[in-house]
Amino acid sequence: MRFLPIGSRTRGCGIMARHVEQPRRILNATDRCDTRGCNAAAYARVFFEAGALDYCGHHFAEAPDSLLEKSMYHLDETWAI
Repeated sequence: MRFLPIGSRTRGCGIMARHVEQPRRILNATDRCDTRGCNAAAYARVFFEAGALDYCGHHFAEAPDSLLEKSMYHLDETWAI
């Protein structure tokens, strides 16, 4: 197998790779953003003692640090966007 530098003048992207497994998402297409007025697909879930809130990538990126500090933990699947 030969690896070529990115940007070299070859066909394709210049990188050869064998089968690479994608990580599996926990959130699915039925999970939607809980932000008022937004119905985008959820890519993050923030867990609190009282329950959980789902966020699209846009609203999760704008979430204040205080929200994440108050949460028990959070699931970030924005890598899948």
